[in-house]
Amino acid sequence: VIKENWPDAEWSEDTQPILKKYIESLKEAQELLGAGDVKKVQEMLPKIQKAIDKATKAGIIKKNTADRKKSRLVASIQRNTK
Repeated sequence: VIKENWPDAEWSEDTQPILKKYIESLKEAQELLGAGDVKKVQEMLPKIQKAIDKATKAGIIKKNTADRKKSRLVASIQRNTK
């Protein structure tokens, strides 16, 4: 299904590395939290937030989605720290 405002192939190629870094950083954080390695996730937090912000700036995700992802990540770190 092709949507009216769907980005063209050229736009997608430009944002592909940003999208990949965004997805990989979130997956890695979830895996580390599942394994209980909270310190490593705390060290990675600025890089993860930077990847989320870049994805927002590139138009991959919306601002509210980015804020929600960052908030939930910090909350999960705090839950696992206690």
